[in-house]
Amino acid sequence: MINRFLVLFTLIFCTHISNAQDIQVEKFEQKTTSPAEALNMRKDNNGNPCALLIVKSLKEGIEFEGWVMGEVERSENEYKVYVAQGCKHLKLKHKDFQTTDVVFENWNIKALESGTIYVLKLKDGASEQIAYIYEQGWNLSVEDVSANVKPLIMIDANKGNPKAHIAMALITLHSEPEKAVVWLNKILATGDSTCIDEIPGKLQCYFADDVIRTGVKKVYYRDDKYDEKWYEIYTDACRLYVKAIIKGYKEAGDRLFATYTKSRGVPQYGQTVIKCCEDSILKGNMQACLCLGLIYQKGLGTKKDLLSAATCFKKLMGSELEEQAIICLCQVYGDRDFSSNKESLDYLQSQANGNQPEALFQIGRMYEEGRNCPRDITKAVEMYEKASLYTKGETINSSPWGYYTSSEGFREMKYCHTEASCHLARIYYDRKEYSEACKVLPNNIREYGKVPSILPTIIVEAEFLRAVMCYSHLYDAHGRGDWYDKEEAIRKLSSLAEQGCQDAIDFLKKEQLY
Repeated sequence: MINRFLVLFTLIFCTHISNAQDIQVEKFEQKTTSPAEALNMRKDNNGNPCALLIVKSLKEGIEFEGWVMGEVERSENEYKVYVAQGCKHLKLKHKDFQTTDVVFENWNIKALESGTIYVLKLKDGASEQIAYIYEQGWNLSVEDVSANVKPLIMIDANKGNPKAHIAMALITLHSEPEKAVVWLNKILATGDSTCIDEIPGKLQCYFADDVIRTGVKKVYYRDDKYDEKWYEIYTDACRLYVKAIIKGYKEAGDRLFATYTKSRGVPQYGQTVIKCCEDSILKGNMQACLCLGLIYQKGLGTKKDLLSAATCFKKLMGSELEEQAIICLCQVYGDRDFSSNKESLDYLQSQANGNQPEALFQIGRMYEEGRNCPRDITKAVEMYEKASLYTKGETINSSPWGYYTSSEGFREMKYCHTEASCHLARIYYDRKEYSEACKVLPNNIREYGKVPSILPTIIVEAEFLRAVMCYSHLYDAHGRGDWYDKEEAIRKLSSLAEQGCQDAIDFLKKEQLY
Protein backbone atom coordinates (compact mmCIF):
# COMPACT_ATOMS: atom_id res chain seq x y z
CA MET A 1 0.00 0.00 0.00
CA ILE A 2 2.80 2.37 0.94
CA ASN A 3 4.67 1.47 -2.27
CA ARG A 4 1.57 2.26 -4.35
CA PHE A 5 1.21 5.63 -2.62
CA LEU A 6 4.88 6.48 -3.28
CA VAL A 7 4.52 5.55 -6.95
CA LEU A 8 1.37 7.70 -7.28
CA PHE A 9 3.03 10.65 -5.52
CA THR A 10 6.11 10.34 -7.75
CA LEU A 11 3.96 10.28 -10.92
CA ILE A 12 2.01 13.40 -9.86
CA PHE A 13 5.20 15.25 -8.90
CA CYS A 14 6.94 14.33 -12.16
CA THR A 15 3.88 15.32 -14.18
CA HIS A 16 3.84 18.73 -12.48
CA ILE A 17 7.56 19.19 -13.11
CA SER A 18 7.24 18.18 -16.74
CA ASN A 19 4.31 20.60 -17.32
CA ALA A 20 6.09 23.53 -15.64
CA GLN A 21 8.30 25.41 -18.09
CA ASP A 22 11.39 27.50 -17.68
CA ILE A 23 11.12 31.26 -17.94
CA GLN A 24 12.55 31.94 -21.40
CA VAL A 25 15.10 34.72 -21.91
CA GLU A 26 14.78 36.56 -25.24
CA LYS A 27 17.64 39.06 -24.94
CA PHE A 28 20.28 40.20 -22.47
CA GLU A 29 22.52 43.17 -23.22
CA GLN A 30 24.38 46.10 -21.71
CA LYS A 31 22.86 49.53 -22.16
CA THR A 32 24.79 52.79 -22.62
CA THR A 33 24.90 54.49 -19.22
CA SER A 34 25.43 58.22 -18.71
CA PRO A 35 27.64 59.53 -15.85
CA ALA A 36 24.55 61.07 -14.23
CA GLU A 37 22.72 57.71 -14.26
CA ALA A 38 25.76 55.98 -12.74
CA LEU A 39 25.96 58.52 -9.88
CA ASN A 40 22.28 58.06 -9.05
CA MET A 41 22.55 54.26 -8.77
CA ARG A 42 21.61 52.59 -5.52
CA LYS A 43 24.73 51.78 -3.39
CA ASP A 44 25.79 48.32 -2.23
CA ASN A 45 26.93 47.45 1.32
CA ASN A 46 30.41 48.84 0.59
CA GLY A 47 29.07 52.17 -0.67
CA ASN A 48 29.79 51.38 -4.32
CA PRO A 49 27.18 52.01 -7.07
CA CYS A 50 25.20 48.88 -7.90
CA ALA A 51 24.53 47.51 -11.37
CA LEU A 52 20.93 48.08 -12.51
CA LEU A 53 19.24 45.14 -14.18
CA ILE A 54 16.05 46.14 -16.04
CA VAL A 55 14.00 42.96 -16.50
CA LYS A 56 11.32 43.47 -19.17
CA SER A 57 8.35 41.16 -18.70
CA LEU A 58 4.56 41.31 -18.52
CA LYS A 59 4.51 38.50 -15.96
CA GLU A 60 3.50 39.54 -12.45
CA GLY A 61 5.03 38.01 -9.34
CA ILE A 62 8.56 37.20 -10.49
CA GLU A 63 11.05 36.90 -7.59
CA PHE A 64 14.81 37.39 -7.93
CA GLU A 65 17.59 35.64 -6.00
CA GLY A 66 21.27 36.53 -6.16
CA TRP A 67 23.24 39.56 -5.05
CA VAL A 68 20.07 41.69 -5.02
CA MET A 69 20.41 44.97 -3.09
CA GLY A 70 17.19 46.33 -1.58
CA GLU A 71 13.60 46.20 -2.88
CA VAL A 72 12.82 45.31 -6.48
CA GLU A 73 10.85 48.10 -8.24
CA ARG A 74 7.94 47.10 -10.50
CA SER A 75 6.43 49.30 -13.24
CA GLU A 76 4.09 48.56 -16.17
CA ASN A 77 6.17 46.06 -18.08
CA GLU A 78 9.49 45.87 -16.27
CA TYR A 79 11.28 45.16 -13.01
CA LYS A 80 14.22 47.23 -11.75
CA VAL A 81 16.65 44.98 -9.90
CA TYR A 82 19.73 46.52 -8.27
CA VAL A 83 22.58 44.00 -7.99
CA ALA A 84 26.01 44.24 -6.38
CA GLN A 85 28.95 44.48 -8.78
CA GLY A 86 30.58 41.21 -9.77
CA CYS A 87 27.31 39.25 -9.85
CA LYS A 88 27.56 36.44 -12.45
CA HIS A 89 24.05 34.95 -12.45
CA LEU A 90 20.51 35.61 -11.20
CA LYS A 91 17.73 33.17 -10.29
CA LEU A 92 14.18 33.93 -11.43
CA LYS A 93 11.27 32.33 -9.55
CA HIS A 94 7.56 32.27 -10.43
CA LYS A 95 4.72 30.08 -9.14
CA ASP A 96 3.77 28.94 -12.64
CA PHE A 97 7.30 28.24 -13.90
CA GLN A 98 10.38 26.30 -12.95
CA THR A 99 13.15 28.30 -11.28
CA THR A 100 15.38 29.68 -14.00
CA ASP A 101 19.04 30.47 -13.46
CA VAL A 102 20.24 33.16 -15.89
CA VAL A 103 24.00 32.81 -16.30
CA PHE A 104 25.34 36.07 -17.73
CA GLU A 105 28.38 34.44 -19.35
CA ASN A 106 25.99 32.66 -21.74
CA TRP A 107 25.22 36.14 -23.10
CA ASN A 108 28.86 37.22 -23.39
CA ILE A 109 28.81 39.17 -20.13
CA LYS A 110 31.15 37.69 -17.48
CA ALA A 111 29.89 39.74 -14.54
CA LEU A 112 27.82 42.86 -13.87
CA GLU A 113 29.83 46.06 -13.50
CA SER A 114 29.30 48.85 -10.99
CA GLY A 115 27.25 51.85 -12.21
CA THR A 116 26.12 50.07 -15.39
CA ILE A 117 22.63 49.38 -16.73
CA TYR A 118 21.68 46.03 -18.29
CA VAL A 119 18.44 44.97 -20.01
CA LEU A 120 17.09 41.43 -19.62
CA LYS A 121 14.05 40.79 -21.85
CA LEU A 122 11.93 37.73 -21.07
CA LYS A 123 9.65 35.96 -23.52
CA ASP A 124 5.99 36.52 -22.67
CA GLY A 125 3.03 34.42 -23.80
CA ALA A 126 0.92 35.64 -26.71
CA SER A 127 -2.16 36.28 -24.54
CA GLU A 128 -0.08 38.31 -22.08
CA GLN A 129 1.44 40.38 -24.88
CA ILE A 130 -1.88 41.08 -26.60
CA ALA A 131 -3.55 42.12 -23.32
CA TYR A 132 -0.67 44.51 -22.65
CA ILE A 133 -0.71 45.88 -26.23
CA TYR A 134 -4.44 46.63 -26.10
CA GLU A 135 -4.08 48.23 -22.67
CA GLN A 136 -1.36 50.60 -23.95
CA GLY A 137 -3.48 52.04 -26.76
CA TRP A 138 -1.77 54.97 -28.49
CA ASN A 139 1.10 54.83 -25.94
CA LEU A 140 2.25 51.50 -27.34
CA SER A 141 5.92 51.17 -28.23
CA VAL A 142 6.30 49.02 -31.35
CA GLU A 143 9.45 47.50 -29.84
CA ASP A 144 7.20 45.72 -27.33
CA VAL A 145 5.37 43.83 -30.11
CA SER A 146 6.98 40.53 -31.01
CA ALA A 147 6.62 38.94 -34.46
CA ASN A 148 4.60 35.96 -33.18
CA VAL A 149 1.66 38.09 -31.95
CA LYS A 150 1.26 40.31 -35.04
CA PRO A 151 -0.83 37.73 -36.94
CA LEU A 152 -3.08 37.32 -33.88
CA ILE A 153 -3.61 41.09 -33.64
CA MET A 154 -4.40 41.15 -37.38
CA ILE A 155 -7.12 38.53 -36.85
CA ASP A 156 -8.63 40.65 -34.07
CA ALA A 157 -8.41 43.77 -36.26
CA ASN A 158 -10.24 42.04 -39.13
CA LYS A 159 -12.97 41.11 -36.66
CA GLY A 160 -13.47 44.84 -35.98
CA ASN A 161 -11.69 45.23 -32.63
CA PRO A 162 -10.87 48.99 -32.36
CA LYS A 163 -7.99 48.27 -29.97
CA ALA A 164 -6.49 45.95 -32.58
CA HIS A 165 -6.95 48.70 -35.19
CA ILE A 166 -4.87 51.07 -33.05
CA ALA A 167 -2.16 48.44 -32.62
CA MET A 168 -2.05 47.69 -36.36
CA ALA A 169 -1.86 51.41 -37.18
CA LEU A 170 1.19 51.77 -34.94
CA ILE A 171 2.80 48.50 -36.06
CA THR A 172 2.57 49.43 -39.76
CA LEU A 173 3.40 53.11 -39.28
CA HIS A 174 7.14 52.89 -39.98
CA SER A 175 7.22 50.19 -42.65
CA GLU A 176 3.89 50.71 -44.42
CA PRO A 177 2.50 54.19 -43.61
CA GLU A 178 -0.28 53.92 -46.20
CA LYS A 179 -1.63 50.83 -44.41
CA ALA A 180 -1.40 52.73 -41.12
CA VAL A 181 -3.75 55.35 -42.57
CA VAL A 182 -6.18 52.60 -43.64
CA TRP A 183 -6.31 51.29 -40.06
CA LEU A 184 -6.75 54.84 -38.78
CA ASN A 185 -9.73 55.38 -41.10
CA LYS A 186 -11.27 52.17 -39.74
CA ILE A 187 -10.91 53.51 -36.19
CA LEU A 188 -12.64 56.75 -37.12
CA ALA A 189 -15.36 54.91 -39.06
CA THR A 190 -16.31 52.83 -36.00
CA GLY A 191 -17.08 55.99 -34.02
CA ASP A 192 -14.71 54.84 -31.30
CA SER A 193 -14.20 57.31 -28.45
CA THR A 194 -10.53 57.52 -29.44
CA CYS A 195 -10.69 60.91 -31.16
CA ILE A 196 -8.26 62.48 -33.60
CA ASP A 197 -6.57 64.51 -30.85
CA GLU A 198 -5.28 61.31 -29.20
CA ILE A 199 -3.51 60.06 -32.32
CA PRO A 200 0.32 60.25 -32.11
CA GLY A 201 2.08 63.04 -33.99
CA LYS A 202 3.76 60.86 -36.60
CA LEU A 203 0.52 59.08 -37.50
CA GLN A 204 -1.33 62.40 -37.68
CA CYS A 205 1.33 63.58 -40.11
CA TYR A 206 0.86 60.54 -42.35
CA PHE A 207 -2.90 60.93 -42.09
CA ALA A 208 -2.57 64.56 -43.24
CA ASP A 209 -0.50 63.37 -46.23
CA ASP A 210 -3.31 60.95 -47.08
CA VAL A 211 -5.96 63.68 -46.72
CA ILE A 212 -4.13 65.69 -49.37
CA ARG A 213 -3.34 62.75 -51.66
CA THR A 214 -6.84 61.26 -51.71
CA GLY A 215 -8.68 64.58 -51.42
CA VAL A 216 -6.93 66.23 -54.35
CA LYS A 217 -7.45 63.11 -56.44
CA LYS A 218 -11.19 63.18 -55.70
CA VAL A 219 -11.66 66.81 -56.74
CA TYR A 220 -9.09 66.88 -59.55
CA TYR A 221 -11.79 66.78 -62.20
CA ARG A 222 -13.16 69.94 -60.74
CA ASP A 223 -16.69 71.19 -60.62
CA ASP A 224 -17.83 74.71 -59.83
CA LYS A 225 -17.07 74.19 -56.13
CA TYR A 226 -13.53 73.00 -56.85
CA ASP A 227 -11.63 75.93 -55.34
CA GLU A 228 -13.58 75.79 -52.08
CA LYS A 229 -12.95 72.04 -51.81
CA TRP A 230 -9.26 72.52 -52.52
CA TYR A 231 -8.89 74.98 -49.65
CA GLU A 232 -10.87 72.70 -47.31
CA ILE A 233 -8.53 69.78 -48.07
CA TYR A 234 -5.38 71.75 -47.32
CA THR A 235 -6.90 73.39 -44.25
CA ASP A 236 -7.84 69.99 -42.79
CA ALA A 237 -4.34 68.70 -43.50
CA CYS A 238 -2.79 71.75 -41.80
CA ARG A 239 -4.77 71.13 -38.63
CA LEU A 240 -3.27 67.63 -38.48
CA TYR A 241 0.27 68.84 -39.22
CA VAL A 242 0.04 71.42 -36.43
CA LYS A 243 -1.24 68.82 -33.97
CA ALA A 244 1.63 66.54 -34.98
CA ILE A 245 4.11 69.36 -34.26
CA ILE A 246 2.46 70.10 -30.91
CA LYS A 247 2.89 66.42 -30.01
CA GLY A 248 6.60 66.71 -30.72
CA TYR A 249 6.84 65.31 -34.26
CA LYS A 250 9.11 68.01 -35.67
CA GLU A 251 9.34 66.42 -39.13
CA ALA A 252 5.78 67.65 -39.75
CA GLY A 253 7.16 71.21 -39.94
CA ASP A 254 8.40 71.05 -43.53
CA ARG A 255 5.10 69.55 -44.66
CA LEU A 256 3.23 72.30 -42.83
CA PHE A 257 5.31 75.05 -44.46
CA ALA A 258 4.59 73.63 -47.93
CA THR A 259 0.88 73.19 -47.22
CA TYR A 260 -0.24 76.04 -44.97
CA THR A 261 -0.06 78.71 -47.66
CA LYS A 262 -2.40 76.66 -49.87
CA SER A 263 -5.05 76.67 -47.14
CA ARG A 264 -7.25 79.41 -45.75
CA GLY A 265 -5.21 79.35 -42.57
CA VAL A 266 -6.10 77.77 -39.24
CA PRO A 267 -6.89 80.69 -36.88
CA GLN A 268 -6.83 78.65 -33.65
CA TYR A 269 -3.30 77.52 -34.51
CA GLY A 270 -2.09 80.72 -36.17
CA GLN A 271 0.40 81.65 -33.45
CA THR A 272 1.61 78.03 -33.18
CA VAL A 273 2.41 77.99 -36.89
CA ILE A 274 4.21 81.34 -36.68
CA LYS A 275 6.26 80.15 -33.69
CA CYS A 276 7.12 76.96 -35.58
CA CYS A 277 8.27 79.02 -38.59
CA GLU A 278 10.35 81.34 -36.42
CA ASP A 279 12.08 78.42 -34.69
CA SER A 280 12.92 76.81 -38.04
CA ILE A 281 14.19 80.11 -39.49
CA LEU A 282 16.68 80.35 -36.59
CA LYS A 283 17.98 76.95 -37.71
CA GLY A 284 18.45 78.23 -41.26
CA ASN A 285 15.28 76.80 -42.84
CA MET A 286 14.57 79.11 -45.81
CA GLN A 287 11.31 77.31 -46.67
CA ALA A 288 10.00 78.32 -43.24
CA CYS A 289 10.97 81.94 -43.96
CA LEU A 290 9.01 81.87 -47.22
CA CYS A 291 6.05 80.30 -45.45
CA LEU A 292 6.06 82.96 -42.72
CA GLY A 293 6.19 85.72 -45.33
CA LEU A 294 3.19 84.23 -47.16
CA ILE A 295 1.29 83.88 -43.86
CA TYR A 296 1.75 87.60 -43.15
CA GLN A 297 1.08 88.54 -46.79
CA LYS A 298 -2.22 86.65 -46.98
CA GLY A 299 -3.25 86.96 -43.32
CA LEU A 300 -3.50 83.19 -42.93
CA GLY A 301 -4.60 82.47 -39.37
CA THR A 302 -3.26 85.84 -38.21
CA LYS A 303 -3.61 89.53 -39.01
CA LYS A 304 -2.37 90.61 -42.45
CA ASP A 305 1.01 92.31 -42.01
CA LEU A 306 2.61 93.38 -45.30
CA LEU A 307 5.66 95.01 -43.68
CA SER A 308 6.52 91.78 -41.84
CA ALA A 309 5.92 89.85 -45.06
CA ALA A 310 8.33 92.11 -46.96
CA THR A 311 10.96 91.61 -44.23
CA CYS A 312 10.70 87.82 -44.62
CA PHE A 313 10.97 87.95 -48.42
CA LYS A 314 14.01 90.24 -48.27
CA LYS A 315 15.82 87.66 -46.13
CA LEU A 316 15.53 85.20 -49.00
CA MET A 317 17.49 87.32 -51.47
CA GLY A 318 20.60 85.43 -52.48
CA SER A 319 19.10 82.07 -51.47
CA GLU A 320 17.77 79.31 -53.71
CA LEU A 321 14.26 80.75 -53.13
CA GLU A 322 15.22 84.22 -54.41
CA GLU A 323 13.15 84.01 -57.61
CA GLN A 324 9.99 83.16 -55.70
CA ALA A 325 10.80 85.81 -53.08
CA ILE A 326 11.09 88.48 -55.80
CA ILE A 327 7.60 87.61 -57.08
CA CYS A 328 6.18 87.72 -53.55
CA LEU A 329 7.90 91.02 -52.75
CA CYS A 330 6.50 92.57 -55.94
CA GLN A 331 3.04 91.38 -54.89
CA VAL A 332 3.47 92.97 -51.44
CA TYR A 333 4.69 96.29 -52.86
CA GLY A 334 1.82 96.31 -55.35
CA ASP A 335 -0.84 95.42 -52.78
CA ARG A 336 -3.56 98.06 -52.40
CA ASP A 337 -3.17 97.85 -48.60
CA PHE A 338 0.58 98.55 -48.71
CA SER A 339 1.66 102.09 -47.89
CA SER A 340 3.91 102.63 -50.89
CA ASN A 341 7.10 104.60 -50.49
CA LYS A 342 10.05 105.51 -52.67
CA GLU A 343 11.87 102.29 -51.82
CA SER A 344 8.97 100.02 -52.81
CA LEU A 345 8.15 101.94 -56.01
CA ASP A 346 11.81 102.04 -57.05
CA TYR A 347 12.06 98.30 -56.44
CA LEU A 348 9.01 97.60 -58.62
CA GLN A 349 10.36 99.84 -61.37
CA SER A 350 13.80 98.22 -61.29
CA GLN A 351 12.25 94.76 -61.57
CA ALA A 352 9.93 95.96 -64.35
CA ASN A 353 12.95 97.34 -66.24
CA GLY A 354 14.27 93.77 -66.18
CA ASN A 355 10.90 92.54 -67.55
CA GLN A 356 9.95 90.73 -64.34
CA PRO A 357 6.29 89.75 -65.10
CA GLU A 358 4.94 90.30 -61.56
CA ALA A 359 6.48 93.77 -61.34
CA LEU A 360 5.09 94.66 -64.79
CA PHE A 361 1.64 93.49 -63.72
CA GLN A 362 1.68 95.42 -60.43
CA ILE A 363 2.77 98.65 -62.15
CA GLY A 364 0.13 98.07 -64.84
CA ARG A 365 -2.52 97.74 -62.15
CA MET A 366 -1.39 101.00 -60.56
CA TYR A 367 -1.78 102.77 -63.92
CA GLU A 368 -5.19 101.17 -64.47
CA GLU A 369 -6.45 102.22 -61.03
CA GLY A 370 -4.63 105.56 -60.79
CA ARG A 371 -2.86 104.46 -57.64
CA ASN A 372 0.50 106.11 -56.78
CA CYS A 373 0.38 107.68 -60.27
CA PRO A 374 -2.11 109.39 -62.66
CA ARG A 375 -4.58 106.93 -64.27
CA ASP A 376 -3.28 105.92 -67.70
CA ILE A 377 -4.97 102.97 -69.47
CA THR A 378 -2.53 103.12 -72.38
CA LYS A 379 0.44 102.58 -70.06
CA ALA A 380 -1.52 99.92 -68.18
CA VAL A 381 -2.06 98.02 -71.46
CA GLU A 382 1.64 98.35 -72.27
CA MET A 383 2.59 96.84 -68.89
CA TYR A 384 0.02 94.06 -69.17
CA GLU A 385 1.14 93.17 -72.68
CA LYS A 386 4.73 92.85 -71.51
CA ALA A 387 3.73 90.80 -68.48
CA SER A 388 1.57 88.42 -70.55
CA LEU A 389 4.10 88.35 -73.43
CA TYR A 390 1.29 89.35 -75.79
CA THR A 391 1.85 91.20 -79.06
CA LYS A 392 -1.31 92.82 -80.41
CA GLY A 393 -2.68 91.08 -83.46
CA GLU A 394 -1.07 87.72 -82.67
CA THR A 395 -2.58 84.59 -81.19
CA ILE A 396 -0.60 82.96 -78.39
CA ASN A 397 -0.96 79.60 -76.75
CA SER A 398 -0.69 80.83 -73.19
CA SER A 399 -1.21 79.26 -69.79
CA PRO A 400 -0.44 80.27 -66.19
CA TRP A 401 3.01 78.75 -66.69
CA GLY A 402 3.93 80.35 -70.00
CA TYR A 403 3.71 79.56 -73.67
CA TYR A 404 5.81 78.01 -76.40
CA THR A 405 7.03 80.20 -79.19
CA SER A 406 9.09 79.32 -82.26
CA SER A 407 12.18 81.44 -82.68
CA GLU A 408 15.09 80.79 -84.99
CA GLY A 409 14.26 77.12 -85.33
CA PHE A 410 13.88 76.17 -81.66
CA ARG A 411 11.07 76.15 -79.13
CA GLU A 412 11.40 78.24 -76.02
CA MET A 413 9.29 78.34 -72.84
CA LYS A 414 8.52 81.83 -71.56
CA TYR A 415 6.65 82.91 -68.46
CA CYS A 416 3.19 84.36 -69.05
CA HIS A 417 1.45 86.30 -66.26
CA THR A 418 -2.10 84.94 -66.29
CA GLU A 419 -3.69 87.70 -64.23
CA ALA A 420 -2.15 90.32 -66.52
CA SER A 421 -3.71 88.46 -69.48
CA CYS A 422 -7.14 88.61 -67.81
CA HIS A 423 -6.83 92.34 -67.05
CA LEU A 424 -5.74 92.96 -70.64
CA ALA A 425 -8.66 90.91 -71.98
CA ARG A 426 -11.07 92.95 -69.85
CA ILE A 427 -9.69 96.24 -71.19
CA TYR A 428 -9.98 94.97 -74.80
CA TYR A 429 -13.50 93.76 -74.09
CA ASP A 430 -14.56 97.12 -72.63
CA ARG A 431 -13.09 98.78 -75.73
CA LYS A 432 -15.16 96.38 -77.88
CA GLU A 433 -11.93 94.95 -79.33
CA TYR A 434 -13.39 91.45 -79.04
CA SER A 435 -10.95 89.69 -81.34
CA GLU A 436 -8.02 90.92 -79.23
CA ALA A 437 -9.82 89.94 -76.02
CA CYS A 438 -10.28 86.41 -77.38
CA LYS A 439 -6.64 86.04 -78.35
CA VAL A 440 -5.15 87.25 -75.09
CA LEU A 441 -7.27 85.09 -72.77
CA PRO A 442 -5.15 82.30 -71.26
CA ASN A 443 -5.76 79.00 -73.02
CA ASN A 444 -7.41 76.24 -70.95
CA ILE A 445 -7.77 78.58 -67.96
CA ARG A 446 -10.25 76.13 -66.45
CA GLU A 447 -7.74 73.28 -66.56
CA TYR A 448 -4.91 75.38 -65.13
CA GLY A 449 -7.27 76.74 -62.51
CA LYS A 450 -6.55 73.53 -60.63
CA VAL A 451 -3.26 75.09 -59.58
CA PRO A 452 -3.98 76.71 -56.17
CA SER A 453 -1.59 79.62 -56.79
CA ILE A 454 -4.00 80.87 -59.48
CA LEU A 455 -6.60 82.97 -57.72
CA PRO A 456 -10.22 81.84 -58.18
CA THR A 457 -11.18 85.42 -59.11
CA ILE A 458 -8.93 85.20 -62.18
CA ILE A 459 -10.64 81.99 -63.28
CA VAL A 460 -14.09 83.55 -62.85
CA GLU A 461 -13.04 86.68 -64.78
CA ALA A 462 -11.63 84.67 -67.69
CA GLU A 463 -14.59 82.31 -67.85
CA PHE A 464 -17.06 85.20 -67.78
CA LEU A 465 -15.35 86.94 -70.69
CA ARG A 466 -15.17 83.75 -72.74
CA ALA A 467 -18.80 82.83 -72.01
CA VAL A 468 -20.22 86.27 -72.80
CA MET A 469 -18.24 86.51 -76.05
CA CYS A 470 -19.38 83.03 -76.99
CA TYR A 471 -22.99 84.03 -76.25
CA SER A 472 -22.59 87.08 -78.49
CA HIS A 473 -20.87 85.01 -81.24
CA LEU A 474 -17.71 87.09 -80.74
CA TYR A 475 -15.47 84.21 -79.75
CA ASP A 476 -14.09 83.37 -83.18
CA ALA A 477 -12.26 80.28 -84.39
CA HIS A 478 -8.91 81.94 -83.79
CA GLY A 479 -9.67 82.45 -80.12
CA ARG A 480 -8.84 78.84 -79.26
CA GLY A 481 -12.24 78.46 -77.63
CA ASP A 482 -14.52 75.45 -77.62
CA TRP A 483 -17.75 77.28 -76.81
CA TYR A 484 -19.73 78.06 -79.91
CA ASP A 485 -23.04 76.93 -78.44
CA LYS A 486 -25.28 79.68 -77.09
CA GLU A 487 -27.02 77.31 -74.68
CA GLU A 488 -23.65 76.20 -73.31
CA ALA A 489 -22.68 79.86 -72.83
CA ILE A 490 -25.93 80.50 -70.90
CA ARG A 491 -25.29 77.46 -68.72
CA LYS A 492 -21.79 78.70 -67.94
CA LEU A 493 -22.99 82.24 -67.18
CA SER A 494 -25.69 80.83 -64.88
CA SER A 495 -23.09 78.76 -63.07
CA LEU A 496 -20.87 81.82 -62.61
CA ALA A 497 -23.87 83.79 -61.32
CA GLU A 498 -24.52 81.08 -58.72
CA GLN A 499 -20.93 81.51 -57.56
CA GLY A 500 -21.61 85.20 -56.99
CA CYS A 501 -20.03 86.65 -60.14
CA GLN A 502 -21.69 90.07 -60.35
CA ASP A 503 -20.72 90.53 -64.00
CA ALA A 504 -22.54 87.31 -64.91
CA ILE A 505 -25.60 88.33 -62.87
CA ASP A 506 -25.76 91.76 -64.54
CA PHE A 507 -25.35 90.27 -68.03
CA LEU A 508 -28.08 87.67 -67.52
CA LYS A 509 -30.43 90.34 -66.14
CA LYS A 510 -29.73 92.53 -69.13
CA GLU A 511 -30.57 89.61 -71.44
CA GLN A 512 -33.60 88.78 -69.25
CA LEU A 513 -32.21 85.34 -68.50
CA TYR A 514 -31.78 85.68 -64.72
